[in-house]
Amino acid sequence: MVDSTQDATDRAVQRAERLRELHRPGEPLVLVNVWDVLGARVVAAQGARAVATASWAMSAAAGRPDGEGLDLSENLTVVARIAAAVDLPVTGDLERGYGRTPEHVASSVLRLLTAGAVGCNIEDSLVQLGRPDAGSGLRPVAEQVQRLAAAREAGRRAGVPLVLNARTDAVARGARWTMPSGAGWPTSTSAPTVSLCSACTICPTSGASPTRSMAA
Repeated sequence: MVDSTQDATDRAVQRAERLRELHRPGEPLVLVNVWDVLGARVVAAQGARAVATASWAMSAAAGRPDGEGLDLSENLTVVARIAAAVDLPVTGDLERGYGRTPEHVASSVLRLLTAGAVGCNIEDSLVQLGRPDAGSGLRPVAEQVQRLAAAREAGRRAGVPLVLNARTDAVARGARWTMPSGAGWPTSTSAPTVSLCSACTICPTSGASPTRSMAA
């Protein structure tokens, strides 16, 4: 009989590979955010190919402010329920990574994988708890690279090809961001209404997947 731990790892690898295959140049993957099992099942029933959690919605549902107002254990409890309820790859919103150091981020990712998710979103904003629009702080690129690399390495250690959405909030904070020619997006945008994942300059260094997912 195959060990149940190995079964879980094999299932995670399969889901991670499915999620990665959905990221194709010129074909942005649009993910519907959910915050509970009911929402995940509704989205799955409508033919979604993957499910993403949303920190703002999960926090609001629990009466907490966004910006890691929901602690990691509470966040991952919801993620685990969703991952167990649908036969789809699940990517979890890890906000800033839940930790001061790259090592802390790696620990958060390992716990996320244990919860059943196979991808995660880690942002570079530095905001006050519950005040996502306050200030304009972004984590220095070199520091963020180390955190993303630690997240990626955590997946490797767990034996799961983690799909890492390296989100930057630079656009939301007023920066003008230009897409490479032929990438399948408008040539530039300054609108803060969507989170454009991936500062492409840091992905090759960190090992993060240069996805073009949109979090609505």
